[in-house]
Amino acid sequence: MVTNVTGLTTYGVRDWLVQRGTAILILAYVSYLAYFVSMSYPVTHLEVKQLFSTTIMRVVSTLVALSITWHAWIGVWTIFTDYVKCSSLRLALQGTVIVLLFAYLVWAIKIFWSV
Repeated sequence: MVTNVTGLTTYGVRDWLVQRGTAILILAYVSYLAYFVSMSYPVTHLEVKQLFSTTIMRVVSTLVALSITWHAWIGVWTIFTDYVKCSSLRLALQGTVIVLLFAYLVWAIKIFWSV
């Protein structure tokens, strides 16, 4: 059994529920975007800009970006704890992923709120 060296996530049902909940939110968001594109095909830059300039879309997009980050972290953490047996390597990999996920999240939020 692998011990949780970082303490950055927990075991069991909570992670499973978060994975499913974030997946449903991401699926709903992507489905809405697919619906938007299919209903306004061909999509112009102005239409996309108008869609993402509304406050509700910015808030929802930010929540989805947070969901993607959380979903990705739980998945990567699970893979690393299952397959990387060396604690120091696992910690280094997890640290790298945390930095990257945080950078991507900040970048996405900056994009959503600068439209």
